[in-house]
Amino acid sequence: MPGIDQGSIFYLLMPPQTEFEETILEDLNLLDIHGDQVTHTSDHFDELYELAVKLIKDGNAYTDDTEQAQVRLRHCQRKPIL
Repeated sequence: MPGIDQGSIFYLLMPPQTEFEETILEDLNLLDIHGDQVTHTSDHFDELYELAVKLIKDGNAYTDDTEQAQVRLRHCQRKPIL
C-alpha cells in the first residue's frame, strides 16, 4: 500500500507536546502516512471559533444548553433530546 504524502497537514486534537503526540505520529508512520506539517487544533482556536459562529449564524449549526446529566440519560435510553 503506498503511503499518503500529498502535502498533508495533521491536526492533533490535543494540546501540544502531550504524551500521546509521539505515539500518534509513530502510529501514522507505521501506516506509511506522512504529512508535511503537524499543527494542533489549539493553535487555531480563534479561527475555529469564528467558523463555528458563522455556521450558527448561517443556520448550519446550533448550540444546545441541555445539562450533561440529561444528555447522558437520554443517550443511554436512546431517546432524542427535544
